[in-house]
Amino acid sequence: MAIPSENLLSRKTAGSGPGKILVTGGKGGLAASISRELAGCGEVILTDVSPAVGDESLAYQQADLTDFSRVIQLMQGIDTVVHLAVVSGKDYPTGSS
Repeated sequence: MAIPSENLLSRKTAGSGPGKILVTGGKGGLAASISRELAGCGEVILTDVSPAVGDESLAYQQADLTDFSRVIQLMQGIDTVVHLAVVSGKDYPTGSS
């Protein structure tokens, strides 16, 4: 992944910054690449619907993002969200009749 020479995430202004960063879809390949970069900017918490497997180098919270009360719980103290989660599978309702 090419990183621009001027990384907007590392730019700081008086007391600001990404703070606690929640990355949804945390088990995906894109999240794995991005999370390593984000870890240098703030505290990263990965989340995904599947359970953690093996030794996690970053904090991990299992969560189904279709469970609103779980999402509210997960968002406590989060400053920045990088939303990479997708719904996969042929049984997902499309909303069309």
